[in-house]
Amino acid sequence: MRFFIYIACIFLCACGGRVSRPIAMENSFDDQLSCDHLSGEYDNNLRRLEELTGEKSERLANNLGLLLTSPLFLDFSDTIRNEVEAIAARNDRLLMLMSEKDCPPPEPLPREED
Repeated sequence: MRFFIYIACIFLCACGGRVSRPIAMENSFDDQLSCDHLSGEYDNNLRRLEELTGEKSERLANNLGLLLTSPLFLDFSDTIRNEVEAIAARNDRLLMLMSEKDCPPPEPLPREED
């Protein structure tokens, strides 16, 4: 009986986080992208970084609440860190492609006011 309880606990521990989906640093069609496409992808990546920052702060709050109620569902994964590193590497690649194609540097995203 204890064996089944241990197995159930192990499976429940895996429920705390989400699956990491890091983006590829380089794509086969990168050389075909125009300056507008490169800039657009760069901007989208910056927006995704902002989303991940918000998700990271939410995860901390969720973990604090779950610590008190159900510690089996705590999220200790490196999902967000892996995705942030992948986006940073992709943005470095996009900046390099923009400089090779003599594209204007991307403008910073405007801040949304609440």
